Amino acid sequence: MEDGRLAGADGASFERHAATCPTCAHEVEAIASLHRAMREIPPPEVTPLELRRMRVRLLQQAHARRIHSRPRPGRAWILAGITALVAIALVVAVPTGHFGSRRAIPARATASAAGPVFDVVNIAGAAVTSGTDGGVTRAVLSDGVAAFHVEHVAPALRFLVALPDGEIEVRGTRFVVSVAEGRTRSVDVVEGMVVLRLRGDAERQLGAGARWSAPAPASSPVAEAKELDRTQASRDATPAPRKAAPDAFPPAPAMPAPLRRIASETSPASAASSEAARPDARLAANERFAANERLAANERFASAMAAFGAASYAQADDLLASFALDFGGDARAEDASFLRAVARSRMGDEAGAASLAGAYLRSFPLGLRRREAEELTRAAGGVHVP
Repeated sequence: MEDGRLAGADGASFERHAATCPTCAHEVEAIASLHRAMREIPPPEVTPLELRRMRVRLLQQAHARRIHSRPRPGRAWILAGITALVAIALVVAVPTGHFGSRRAIPARATASAAGPVFDVVNIAGAAVTSGTDGGVTRAVLSDGVAAFHVEHVAPALRFLVALPDGEIEVRGTRFVVSVAEGRTRSVDVVEGMVVLRLRGDAERQLGAGARWSAPAPASSPVAEAKELDRTQASRDATPAPRKAAPDAFPPAPAMPAPLRRIASETSPASAASSEAARPDARLAANERFAANERLAANERFASAMAAFGAASYAQADDLLASFALDFGGDARAEDASFLRAVARSRMGDEAGAASLAGAYLRSFPLGLRRREAEELTRAAGGVHVP
């Protein structure tokens, strides 16, 4: 009623009921008062990672309440109103600009009789849209890393994940997909089986525990020689600044003479002069290096989460430790630190879990999983870390 979504006969019926029920009348006024007060709260500064965590916590709480509690008929309208207000608070409080033009689909999409039930978890910058037409549900993953959970698909229906260079068809499974620069980079299957169809390649069936990774693009010696020759020509033609800022990585060594001869035989004479007009060559190289680092981090974290979801906790522990070591500045380093402790606990190594939980608390004293980490330390007789 407060959102204006209950109208017609249903709205009139509730208004008649609220007029004779003191409890519902009181709750209606309380919800309206809460709504008015929430409009006065300034929106907080929330990062995309924090937004995803808030969303996951909200969905978990709502799901647990739905399963473990049976609200009395007289309270059903109240619970629906409170849930709607919480959803409005998240939409109003969090600026939409954090995700740019990307639109994340709901974490749990319950289609009508025309489509299956599925979950999509945004692991790293996933850009996903979805729709159902004629019994075919299609989720489009154009970029990033996403984890899919598709419940059993009825025989008359289909579920497809559209990729920039192909598609994945499933009948009910869990899997993780990584897409970058218009190409499918990897597919990790946790449960069930998927069919991977990529343009120019044979159809593949991937079962539980299987991983497919895109082969590295091949480059010819002549192309490599041209690139090295262009880099050297730009470096020779660009005068050194008076006070040079430190580079993101040290300059490449001088090109060997034989390789330079090959390049001179296959490159046009104007290559050096055209490259000399590009003073931003090193900046572009730095940007490519950073993009490759982000792609590597996304794929490494996706692999670790796939192992964790498949209950391969020893493998997940190794992958998470490697991720935290190589990408310590990544926003998911906190998650990796905590999940290592959880993996050890599920392996039965309570002492190791307590030690890793203590390390998490020291590194992230105000972390999102502080309470759970403290419980892991207490479970093994650990000392509380302030």
